[in-house]
Amino acid sequence: MPCGANQPDKAPDMPAKPIKKLLKTKNPLAKPAAPRARKAALQTHQKAKPTPKLSAKAVLSYLQAHPQFFKIHATALMVSTPFKAPKQLGNVFSLHAARAGSAESTLKQLKKRHAQLIAIAKANAEATAQAHAAVLAIMATPTPAALSKALQGPFKTALGLHSARWLRVADAASATTLTAAELQALCPEAIVLGPYQANQHAALFGVQGNTLKSCALLQLTGHNGTVLGLLALGSEDAGHFYSGQGTDLLEFLRRVVSLQVAA
Repeated sequence: MPCGANQPDKAPDMPAKPIKKLLKTKNPLAKPAAPRARKAALQTHQKAKPTPKLSAKAVLSYLQAHPQFFKIHATALMVSTPFKAPKQLGNVFSLHAARAGSAESTLKQLKKRHAQLIAIAKANAEATAQAHAAVLAIMATPTPAALSKALQGPFKTALGLHSARWLRVADAASATTLTAAELQALCPEAIVLGPYQANQHAALFGVQGNTLKSCALLQLTGHNGTVLGLLALGSEDAGHFYSGQGTDLLEFLRRVVSLQVAA
């Protein structure tokens, strides 16, 4: 090519390798991306995080705060229609059956208590009728002899007893009397209940005492509290009179007989 001839501009040769390195160089200000393995492990850990365990108290509190829960979810829970089933079948627990079982148990207890109350009411009614008959028998006795006869007859029968006698307080003991000391030894309180004891009670009941198993001794007192005599009631049933027994009826009869004796 002749000197001085025009030649095209030619860029200086640049090495290829440095350019590739420059293109691949990352921005030092850019946030480095997380490796795939680390990202996958993090996602797996988040998915495997255990769900907080519900306590029985928390479940109960929720159900109490949302009483319509079972009605709203009746289909899912299969308790919309009452049915009779065991409380537990395998690993399935029926709340409906548990409630039904509790209600049935309560109903049985109420029926039992109801029967007991009816029996008590009948017994009280019978006792009241017996007391009325006994009192009427006593009130119709104008003399001590008539009182003794009424005690051994309608009074004893009305109360379902096997022996009923009264003995008055006297200076000397006899078949129909007791000294004040003897009466106090046998009956230190207004009413004494317990088993019949021949060595103590034989003089009170005479030959009738041979078959007695329990007895009640009642002090007969005057208006001023003076002890006038003793009312002895005997039964062939060992459980008829016993210590700790209620004495409302006996106290009533004691006062009625005391009024007749003091009259």
